[in-house]
Amino acid sequence: MLDAENFAALAALYPAALAALSERLTVAKDVSAAREVLRAVLPSGRLVDFDGDVTPAGILRALSTGKISALEASQVAAAVKATREVEALDALAERVERIERALRLAAVA
Repeated sequence: MLDAENFAALAALYPAALAALSERLTVAKDVSAAREVLRAVLPSGRLVDFDGDVTPAGILRALSTGKISALEASQVAAAVKATREVEALDALAERVERIERALRLAAVA
């Protein structure tokens, strides 16, 4: 998972990776090296920092300021929605478990 700590570690790799890439391109004329270095150091998608505000308002703000595209806003909104649905299911499961526990205790008493 690419959390803030992993993102910082990844960002620290960029200077060395770019230096190695530059050497391979200029000295060895090796274009395949560029492909491999970029594949290794770049994330598969574009990273966007929401400054901790991954809420509908934060997503709209990022969209309206041009920080993200409409497609990215849609993808982030879908991820937020899915996360909320999982949280709701977890809360329901916890509630059912408490009810079942109470029913078992009532049956014993």
